[in-house]
Amino acid sequence: LFPVHSFAQETVEQVLQFEHTVMNIETLSEDDDPAMYHFKYHNVSKKPIYLSKLTTSCGCTVAKYDKKVVQPGEQGEIILVFHPMDQAGDLYREAFVYTDRRSILQLSWHSSVRYCLPLTDGGTILYI
Repeated sequence: LFPVHSFAQETVEQVLQFEHTVMNIETLSEDDDPAMYHFKYHNVSKKPIYLSKLTTSCGCTVAKYDKKVVQPGEQGEIILVFHPMDQAGDLYREAFVYTDRRSILQLSWHSSVRYCLPLTDGGTILYI
């Protein structure tokens, strides 16, 4: 489990604890459907946590969350949806979670995306 800390008032307070913050994903192809990656967490602090913002390192990934306010002891989930079209190569993508406690957490995933080339011989796809 991976904690997120708040650095307010010169003390370190653990606020959110994630099951994992890094994922190694199977190889994808550019023509695959969007892939979803789930990052589950729970609020281990004694106060509600407000998720103020989610950003991603690339327009190919969309970050979603199921709640903006996480009560003490409550669980939640952040979902990253990756669109592999035009993303061939070895990838390292990130999302950043911002809270009202001035804490920032980095979620990341690693994968390879195979290049797709449509051929004129009946629509066969060649992976290079």
